Amino acid sequence: MTIEISKDVRIPGVGSHEEFEKWIAGQHITGDVSVGESFGVGLFYKGQTNDIAEDSIVLRVPSLSALNMDTLLDLLGELKLRDKELHVSLKESELIIKFLEILNPGTETIILLAYLLAFEFLRQTGDRTSVYYSTSPLRTWDTYLDILLLTKVFLFDVSNDNPYASSFVELRGIVLAEYEAFIAEAKEKLPNVNVANRISFDKFFQLFLAVRSRSLEVPKEVEGGNPDSEFQTDVTLVPVLDFANHNRDNNAYFDVDRENNDIVLKVKKEAITKEPFEVTISYNPVDTNPEFYLTYGFRSAAQLQ
Repeated sequence: MTIEISKDVRIPGVGSHEEFEKWIAGQHITGDVSVGESFGVGLFYKGQTNDIAEDSIVLRVPSLSALNMDTLLDLLGELKLRDKELHVSLKESELIIKFLEILNPGTETIILLAYLLAFEFLRQTGDRTSVYYSTSPLRTWDTYLDILLLTKVFLFDVSNDNPYASSFVELRGIVLAEYEAFIAEAKEKLPNVNVANRISFDKFFQLFLAVRSRSLEVPKEVEGGNPDSEFQTDVTLVPVLDFANHNRDNNAYFDVDRENNDIVLKVKKEAITKEPFEVTISYNPVDTNPEFYLTYGFRSAAQLQ
């Protein structure tokens, strides 16, 4: 089941629909949904005529095609093994570890941010003619990184009458202080590397907002626990699934396939119609407070009433 991209939709960061479809297939992401134009970009289900007895899986994303603490740690381990055998001036694994040390993340969101900042820095500073660069496992994530960097989260003028504009300015100021501390410490711990030259504040802030707005709390079974109850959640970036828009009255939800740990998107059986329709999930059932807006960058239908 190949994910189709509508020819009319514009996906920020994607230059070619055909190349993006190839990337999705290469990540083994499959489903009966298409990516089309909605509130920016959305997911659409073609519908079906047969009666069904249970909620339908319409999208399947392998766990290794998502980014969370576990998959990123596995990727870092792969880079460490690779770097042991190679002699280069700037090793990817060492730079990632330095970024983690400098940011000293206290939350899963900031851990994801640290990795993505390192990915982007390495992409910008790497010798693109070298085998080390071209064969890096990080190349797998270039396409998704472009989407994160170019999909704007907030689209408003802070001088208008938006009730949350001042809160946004305050948030930006807090992140700016974090960025300045990050750059100052990077100068000390990475004296031979100009981090600020490649990671501007705008880029830092964009990735911060992208992680906050696109990540999902995906359930994960606790090892050794009761499979019927022992679950925790991982803050996870899930390509393609993160195109699904929010609706308090969502017609779909995401879950984990316990047989193989795939992340799946399920449409509620009562929502399925014969005609194509947009698939929506609930980002947060409490969508009327300022925090919802500051996390996702838009006011919900309830906030606009």
